[in-house]
Amino acid sequence: MRQNLLISPFFTCCTLVVLAHLLLLSIVIGQLQTFKVKAARYSLQLQFEKQAEVTEKKISQKAPAASTAQASQQNPSEANQLDEVDPTHYIKPHYPLSAKRRGQQGIVALKLLVQPTGKIANIQLEKSSGFAVLDQSAMSAVKKWIFPKQYFPQEQWIRKTVEFKIQ
Repeated sequence: MRQNLLISPFFTCCTLVVLAHLLLLSIVIGQLQTFKVKAARYSLQLQFEKQAEVTEKKISQKAPAASTAQASQQNPSEANQLDEVDPTHYIKPHYPLSAKRRGQQGIVALKLLVQPTGKIANIQLEKSSGFAVLDQSAMSAVKKWIFPKQYFPQEQWIRKTVEFKIQ
């Protein structure tokens, strides 16, 4: 009977040690999983940045797209007025997290060819923000914009700017 009493505290102590080790192991595994998720996010962000740089290079290498005869004959004073027309369907450009972390800010100047349907037919980068990832983000959002049809009876070029500013 005495042996059973001595063995019992020993096994209880061992059980507690094993449980403590299991708890530590589960914490380490949880942190590893968190690290894997963060690493995957960072990898995706790097891929997006590389893709943005490649896209910017392609855009800068392309010759400016020829506009239609009607769009090229538009009156400059009309073009300036149309630059003030706001889209009816506006998609806010995404501020890339990597650009925020690096403190990258700037204004992207774009030239848009708006169709009579109000949709964007072509986008040209008129002036870069200085950061390819910001330029790509602006162009991705702007191509989804839709303008009021009544202002665009024919294809017309307008200018728009997108500002990325850390607040």
